Amino acid sequence: MHTKRVVCCGLVLMLGAVLAAVPAAAADQSDVAGRAATWEKEYNSGNLAAVVALYAPDGCRMAPNQEAVHGSEAILAQLKAGKDQGVAKVKVTVTSAESNGDVGYGTGT
Repeated sequence: MHTKRVVCCGLVLMLGAVLAAVPAAAADQSDVAGRAATWEKEYNSGNLAAVVALYAPDGCRMAPNQEAVHGSEAILAQLKAGKDQGVAKVKVTVTSAESNGDVGYGTGT
């Protein structure tokens, strides 16, 4: 009987932890979506310096169908190359986001 009670209490605590994490995940997703909206707005207005400022100085950008680039100068060069090739406007939609400590990422279209 005591073992059953311990197991039930453990399950209740685990469920509580999971439910407490749901708002945190939603907040993370909202932050990534907000940054994506800023990225889209600044890119579409041609303010590439503001786009680069959204990345860490040693950040990485992995654009679709391109090699990953590292660092502010390489990110800026890649963004300028996109503009020069006719990518004048973009639409960014975040479909999922996750973070762990200082690392975060989002996926989408």
